[in-house]
Amino acid sequence: MNGHCRSIRWTLDWRSHETAAALHERRTLMRFLKHVFAAQGDKARVSRRDFLGGAAGAAGASVLAQMIPGRALASPPCPAPPHAAGPFTDDPVTLDWIFSRWDDLDVWGDTVGTLVEINEAKRKDALKLGARGDAKVYSLGEPMRAGTPAFPHDPPRRADYWIAAYGPVGENEFFYQDERFEAFTFQQATQVDDFGHPSFGGWFYGGHRFEQITPRPEILDPLDRQALARADSEAANYGPGSILGGTKSLGIQNIGPIVTRGLLLDVLGYKRAVGHMSAIAPNGKSLAPGYRITIADLQATMDWEDLDCIEPGDVVVIRTGWSHYWANEALWPTYLGAAPGPWIAECHWLAQFRPAIVASDTYAMEVFPGPRATALAEGHQVLMVANGIRIGEGFNSAALAADKVYEFMFFDTPYNLAGATCAGNAPAAIGGRKKKK
Repeated sequence: MNGHCRSIRWTLDWRSHETAAALHERRTLMRFLKHVFAAQGDKARVSRRDFLGGAAGAAGASVLAQMIPGRALASPPCPAPPHAAGPFTDDPVTLDWIFSRWDDLDVWGDTVGTLVEINEAKRKDALKLGARGDAKVYSLGEPMRAGTPAFPHDPPRRADYWIAAYGPVGENEFFYQDERFEAFTFQQATQVDDFGHPSFGGWFYGGHRFEQITPRPEILDPLDRQALARADSEAANYGPGSILGGTKSLGIQNIGPIVTRGLLLDVLGYKRAVGHMSAIAPNGKSLAPGYRITIADLQATMDWEDLDCIEPGDVVVIRTGWSHYWANEALWPTYLGAAPGPWIAECHWLAQFRPAIVASDTYAMEVFPGPRATALAEGHQVLMVANGIRIGEGFNSAALAADKVYEFMFFDTPYNLAGATCAGNAPAAIGGRKKKK
């Protein structure tokens, strides 16, 4: 982690019988004090007695007056975000606002987005996180198989494949098999959406237009496009006028291998720990269907996990517990039902930190369907279209949460399929649990 996020050592009067809620409030209070007394240097020590009875008494009384049970408390201030966009509201996304963001960020024509924040220093810091503890490797990918659930479309999103067998050939009777896809898309299971996926009325991130980047844009009906693609494929027509291939400028070829700092925001774990049962599904396995994860939820989760801040170039993984429904075929209808996640204001809040990717374990990342019945996927427009921040979906973070690994090295090598709208491979997290000071 960068120097500005270094922790200052504290002498605390721990209580083994302390409740999770009280522990969260005390940690939040001490984290606030860390910033109040940061001028004392890295060796500063503030005990509870010193805080309540010493020079900090007035400040302590003010803070304690705000420590109302159940109240979500803000994280301590991080360095000023590079592109703050507050106040954070749920105002409808407009094209004029998107244009203004592109002006502010100076990203007209860009295809890279916030991946530009992952520099040499960022990668080297991430490698240190990967060596933490037992350097355990965690797959963040959901297993795929024929019939894998996907958000309904026409033609449908499917992973239908079969095995072709060849041989035996030669004296050594060489016999081999490989797979053939009848229907396949990266837009299912674990994926990282790229900028050719969401738009505002055909305006994609960086000002790229549908008519300019998509083969045969005059054909709009998906079934008509499918029929032409099959005809071009059977005729091996890859030349001018073919519909085969991806977008001309956007696509997952612009992502490349990723090594950076990853953060797990285990909102489900936090809600369980502090007893906020109204936010949890009746079965206790996930957040409630359609639950909106608020800014206060994200801040409080970071406090509970002892995470200081989100830095530019980070991969932020939000855990809702939704992977539970992927694992059981009988629960797939629930998986594809109303999903929890952040909405517009929360996406604005996340965007100010310039993360490389914002991901979750649901099929949409954002709360879906959104609270505004007349609009669709506005969180995608805030993060991806306006701010150049990619979205990850179906990231299974259950094992990370079980081991309480909240900060780690994130590693991904997306499929290099030129012009594809998303990368459908499984990323990995490497690291171990942070030692308590």
